[in-house]
Amino acid sequence: MLRYEMQGGIWVYPGKGGWHFITLPTDVAARIKAAMAGLARPWG
Repeated sequence: MLRYEMQGGIWVYPGKGGWHFITLPTDVAARIKAAMAGLARPWG
C-alpha cells in the first residue's frame, strides 16, 4: 500500500456521479506514477 500525506483543495466534478478529486503536487504525482508503472489500468 502506498501512503502519502499532503494538503490540497478538493474539487467536485459537475457532471453525474458525484466524483471528487484532489490535485496532487507534481512530485507526489511523479512518485505514484513511478511506483505504479506497469500496474495502472485505464478507467472511465
